[in-house]
Amino acid sequence: MFITLSIYSKNPNSLTNFLKFFYKLKTNKTFNLKFFPVQSQKNKKVFFFSVLQSPHVNKKSQEQFGYCIYNKQLKIHVSQMAKFLTI
Repeated sequence: MFITLSIYSKNPNSLTNFLKFFYKLKTNKTFNLKFFPVQSQKNKKVFFFSVLQSPHVNKKSQEQFGYCIYNKQLKIHVSQMAKFLTI
């Protein structure tokens, strides 16, 4: 059975650490997992938003903030679904 796993994070380091955890499970012989990375068009989305500094006086004085969301997709072949779901 194939499972498509989409992982999203604001921190790219935590995303790689999570993937390292899954790749360690690949070496475990009891689960018998096979991973296939899925190529996606965009691995990073950037969002921006503005906040007014003084909403009553100056509408033009704004602060802008932004953040990125990183994503990875894996396709996992699992032979024993019950053991995999206990992880």
